Amino acid sequence: MGDYSGRRKLAVSALIGLSSIMISADALAKAGNDTGAGVTPTGTQTGGTGWIAIGTDATANTYTNVDGASAAMGYKASAMGKWSTAIGSYSQSTGNSSLALGVKSVSAGDRAIAMGASSSAGGSYSMAMGVYADSSGANSVALGYKSVASGATSAALGYQATASGDDSAAFGNGAQAIGTNSVALGAGSTALEDNSVAVGNSTTQRQITYVAKGDINANSTDAVTGAQIYSLSQSVADRLGGGASVNSDGTVNAPLYKVGTGIYNNVGSALSALNNVGSALSALKASVAGLAEDALLWDGNTSAFSANHSG
Repeated sequence: MGDYSGRRKLAVSALIGLSSIMISADALAKAGNDTGAGVTPTGTQTGGTGWIAIGTDATANTYTNVDGASAAMGYKASAMGKWSTAIGSYSQSTGNSSLALGVKSVSAGDRAIAMGASSSAGGSYSMAMGVYADSSGANSVALGYKSVASGATSAALGYQATASGDDSAAFGNGAQAIGTNSVALGAGSTALEDNSVAVGNSTTQRQITYVAKGDINANSTDAVTGAQIYSLSQSVADRLGGGASVNSDGTVNAPLYKVGTGIYNNVGSALSALNNVGSALSALKASVAGLAEDALLWDGNTSAFSANHSG
């Protein structure tokens, strides 16, 4: 018992209650690469070393220096992935270097993490946290009860939030980011289109406040504010003239143009009326010219009126 050189192999089986615990002897080995043989609660040697399995019918993967040991803790817990860990009754960690923590939690993706009862991390490098949380997309994150991140590199945060589009993100109760590279912000928000951002859905809309002024030019893709739109309306009203003004909601009060005896409240009608006046003036001019031919005209040469007809 005093030999600490690392050459002695230990085989330990701890039985508590009705065969509820089994421990790999290698977990107790002292030094070097020494390993002990795994022992079941009934005292039967298993086919691997270096693993840890605690709980009735718990199962851990085999160990080699190249691959890796695993650990399973809980009733029928199973850690079959290399270097994997399963903690909780019926928990399963089949992905390499994966972690399943919680009753019936499953981490199937390599280096995936499932935390919470019935949580599932199927995508490689994914993380599912919460009861029934599901991160099946590679590099995805699902956080919250029944949250689902099925798109690659997607993120779903909140109760029943869903991020199914690749590179999508859903934040809030029931939010859905379906389009590729889409974002759904707030409870019930739904982003259907690719490369879109939704702050509501077809029946519920939200107001976005405290937005900075965006650039306004031929190449701008910035969002603009209500103040900028109001300023644009004021500019239009100023150029319309005719008493045009801007209401508090940004709408423009129509101008009033007087043309002849008529009053018009839009530029088009006023121009049409002005054109009609011009036509009338042209007709009047022609009529006056005809009358002039037969009119009594002053003759400057003779200093007298002349009644000659031009024809």
